[in-house]
Amino acid sequence: MNLIKIIAIILCIFISINTGAENKLQIHDRGMDGNQRGYLVTCKNGEIGSIINHFQISESSKANPKRRDDMPFPGGGDSNSKPIKLIKTCIATKDGGQKCQRSWDLRSAAIASCSQ
Repeated sequence: MNLIKIIAIILCIFISINTGAENKLQIHDRGMDGNQRGYLVTCKNGEIGSIINHFQISESSKANPKRRDDMPFPGGGDSNSKPIKLIKTCIATKDGGQKCQRSWDLRSAAIASCSQ
């Protein structure tokens, strides 16, 4: 009888952990495409949004060392790669257009995408 209670408790805990994860804002990296990096946003209410970061990639061979906040993704790159600077972040609007801001970080853009 105790074994059944323990299994039932473990099952309840597992189910509650999984349902809690579904109610969170999720941002999925879709990868680089030229000078753009795309993200897919899963909103708390189940709707899907889209974010695009636009970058300027310097062709200069005398590149300054990269700063972590200029990178298109966490972790940076090696010292031989070209410097990358974030120009703007855009979200897809429901009417098929884009709304862009320079001051958005990824999480702020995801929240704005979900509130459309």
